[in-house]
Amino acid sequence: MDIVLQTRKLTKTYKRKRIVSEVDMTVRKGEVYGFLGQNGAGKTTTLRMIMGLVQPTSGEVELFGRNVRQGRHNLHGRIGSIVEVPGFYLHLTAEQNLEIHRRLMGVQDPDTIRKHLKLVGLQDAADKKVKTFSLGMKQRLGIARALLHYPELLILDEPTNGLDPLSMKETREMILNLCRQRELTVLISSHILSEIQQLATRIGIIHQGVLLEQIDYRDLLKKNRSYIHIQVDNDTKAAMLLEQKLGVTDYTVWEKNALRLYERLDDAATINEMLVTNGIKVHDISVAGQSLEDYFVRLTGDRHDD
Repeated sequence: MDIVLQTRKLTKTYKRKRIVSEVDMTVRKGEVYGFLGQNGAGKTTTLRMIMGLVQPTSGEVELFGRNVRQGRHNLHGRIGSIVEVPGFYLHLTAEQNLEIHRRLMGVQDPDTIRKHLKLVGLQDAADKKVKTFSLGMKQRLGIARALLHYPELLILDEPTNGLDPLSMKETREMILNLCRQRELTVLISSHILSEIQQLATRIGIIHQGVLLEQIDYRDLLKKNRSYIHIQVDNDTKAAMLLEQKLGVTDYTVWEKNALRLYERLDDAATINEMLVTNGIKVHDISVAGQSLEDYFVRLTGDRHDD
């Protein structure tokens, strides 16, 4: 699969304090990459470095296979973005604001403005001044502007931040519809796990400026599925018996003398009887599961945000 965005040891230091530390990020063509982290984790700074709005202290950014530090290579037209709050001329209408952007980006078709206002559900607000818009409408207008020149990569920084639940749902559905309608690669940041869950095909987790993990969402679900927790006096013997007596293969030795079985979830009593009959002391057996929230907390540890 083609790589749209690659960062290597991307680092930003302010006043001798590292805000972003050696981030190696890979965004592949056609995916929705969810950039997840708590407030202050370094998400916006990373995105601003990718966009060329902030100069990295060290490290590299490659967009579409080209090193950004060696020149923009006319990449600006291939990217659409909303980084932080979208800014507009409040005394102008939605259509007038997009007309300025259309000319700036060299888009020849003037009808594209109406097309994109309709795309984001603002066709009836085209002639209204932006100062009358709600925050949700401004976010929609920002997405229309970001898409006006038909970019290949769309970068959205906390696009649902500050929105009410209905506006969040509408914005999320709009992004998903856009991905279906166009061959878009999307990099979207958020501090809200539930939002990333409903959007992303791949997730990168950043904490205190460090990218802790990049993982496909389907693999993340597999890591956090339900299981039978078994606490025994001999994990090696218990594992051997589970394989030989019950044919169990989908399990892990989670820690010393503790196993997790991801199959036969309805057979806890049978498993317990078999182990005890074969000389294993079972101190605990129970069906459990780790939520994605639990996983995120465990991955980030007890460290606190800046």
